[in-house]
Amino acid sequence: MIYQQQTASCLLPAVGKVIKQYLTVAISRRTVVAGMSHSRTLTELSEESGIPARTIRFYIAKGLLDGPVKAGRGAAYTTEHLARLEKIKGLQAEGKMLVEIVNVLNGGPPARETATPSPWWQHVIQEDVMVWVRGDVSPWRMKRIRSAVDAMAALLREPENNEARRNRK
Repeated sequence: MIYQQQTASCLLPAVGKVIKQYLTVAISRRTVVAGMSHSRTLTELSEESGIPARTIRFYIAKGLLDGPVKAGRGAAYTTEHLARLEKIKGLQAEGKMLVEIVNVLNGGPPARETATPSPWWQHVIQEDVMVWVRGDVSPWRMKRIRSAVDAMAALLREPENNEARRNRK
């Protein structure tokens, strides 16, 4: 702690005397923040939570986690950071995506439900014609769809053959 002493002079008109007053000020170089009594470094936070330091930095950049209460080389994290990381881990274990987790933690609107991804097959019939078919259908159904696609391809090729015959005549 650094102590500074300042002198101030004051003239009292009724008495006609100059009174000197001394003021001692203590300057603390420590930053006092609520919850800082159990502060931890990024490495300690990483070890306690089981989440890599790089991932914690990513969460801070994406807004899932607040930055350290004390920035710089001696960055300090509190028990609130650890509790939030535990919530994030729990929500991820439930299968939630990071966008949904941000909304849950910040009290925002719930993310809209998205359809589960499914495989699709692409059948190119001609340069300007393409057919997309879901890939998760039964083999029997896929065989029928493939027959229909082949029939459509044959029909689309016929006009070319007819035009070629007309041009030869």
